[in-house]
Amino acid sequence: SELLNLTGKYKTILEYPFLPLSLNLIDKPFYRKLAQMYDESLIENSVGIIATLSIFKEHPLYQKKPIFLFPNSLLPNIYKPKLFKKFDGSVLNVLFMSSKYDIYHYNGYDRFLGGLNSFLSKNEKIGLKFNLFFAGRESKEGVEKIINFYSLKNLKHSRVKFIHLGFKSIKELNKIIDNIHLGVNDLAVHRKGSVYNTTLKTVDFIGWELPFILAYEDENLPEKASFFYK
Repeated sequence: SELLNLTGKYKTILEYPFLPLSLNLIDKPFYRKLAQMYDESLIENSVGIIATLSIFKEHPLYQKKPIFLFPNSLLPNIYKPKLFKKFDGSVLNVLFMSSKYDIYHYNGYDRFLGGLNSFLSKNEKIGLKFNLFFAGRESKEGVEKIINFYSLKNLKHSRVKFIHLGFKSIKELNKIIDNIHLGVNDLAVHRKGSVYNTTLKTVDFIGWELPFILAYEDENLPEKASFFYK
């Protein structure tokens, strides 16, 4: 209601993080409510639109107003670049960061955990161990739900250690980043009806100079680079 009151008094510049909410496949009542209330009415009452990807320019709904492209960004001086330590082949430390851990979520962490489960079942003689660090609230319950839902029994093994950090600020994560080898970005944005995305995790990983993996198109990144795998 406060937002609608403001738009009644002032011309606004509207920021959209993705394509119109009504076109997204996210099954959340709150998003649906936003879609019904804000999509076209806010665009009509705005003087311009701030977007994160150029794909917004292609949609007719957004061609009615000037559009300004800004990638997700944070202040780079809050990050402490990690001290590069060569992976010794014995223990791989992996960092996951999300506000939500659940089955079918667009971060797609179930895909990574499922792949690791398969790797462990096929490579029993390989002594490689995995330390999985999860940053975010309720990660323990969410990860356990994923493991049980997909029957990832091989993850309940002495070779896999789960470290649940809870909610941590960037400055707090700076203290552990030297021990991390790999960051995991979103792996299933197709679950919300898209192949394009731009996330703050990308900024986090680059700020730390931490190699990471992702599974979507981000026009703010080069097609290929040594610091990420797509």
